[in-house]
Amino acid sequence: MADPPSFLPVDGLTSEEVLQTLEDALDPSSRIDLLVAADPPIPVGRSWAYDFAQGRFLPAVSGQGLLETHGAGTLRSWVEKCLSTARGAHPIHPAGYGLVRREDLIGGPVAHPPADLEDRIRDALTFHPRIADITDFGVAYDLNDDFVAVVFTVLTDRSEQIPFDVLLAVP
Repeated sequence: MADPPSFLPVDGLTSEEVLQTLEDALDPSSRIDLLVAADPPIPVGRSWAYDFAQGRFLPAVSGQGLLETHGAGTLRSWVEKCLSTARGAHPIHPAGYGLVRREDLIGGPVAHPPADLEDRIRDALTFHPRIADITDFGVAYDLNDDFVAVVFTVLTDRSEQIPFDVLLAVP
């Protein structure tokens, strides 16, 4: 007998056991509970490459159109955009999108970064359904140049690790 289709749950079951389970499930007198699998993860998809430092989209290598991003590159752009957006600043974004009190980092001398900056960044980024957590968090700031930069690693729901080095604020 051929193996069952890959969409069937076969964890440790033989082909005959899978077939019997399916037949039992079709029997109206059967007492088998319906098991619902978790939804598959949302694909990260594709986007256009954006240079946040220069404030412009990047051209395609061919010179025609814009450079596309896929997978981790798209997630990287999402993280940078999320951290550059104050939560609730734009009605187009969902309520949980963006960095809480981003204005604490902009508009004046930076005596020191906020004590809860790591928590704010974790809260902003875990809003994305594919981001499970952030680790290896670090902050750098300079009183003379008035900047705050953060480094961290994004952990995805598929255990991928994506390192980041982000400049959050300059005067």
